[in-house]
Amino acid sequence: MNLTTSDFRKAMGCFVTGVTIITVDQDGEIHGMTANAFTSVSLDPPLVLVCVDHRARTHAHLHARKRFGVNVLRNDAMNLKVRARPGYYLASPES
Repeated sequence: MNLTTSDFRKAMGCFVTGVTIITVDQDGEIHGMTANAFTSVSLDPPLVLVCVDHRARTHAHLHARKRFGVNVLRNDAMNLKVRARPGYYLASPES
């Protein structure tokens, strides 16, 4: 991944507050959760911080992998929900 400091700064500057979906791939299964405690920590190297309760199921997966994805939801996508069961989409429109 080629991410410049400028690109990272611009991307993080667009996220003032909102909802993110944190994902982690563990043994071929995608696990995830919504989080709004998300912020940048450093531009060089590019680092972010997400706060996850240690009792959350996703915490164990994050701790084991030490690597995760962050998906930032648009304002009009706030009706998405996370599905935790394997085989389901991580985020899908609410019905």
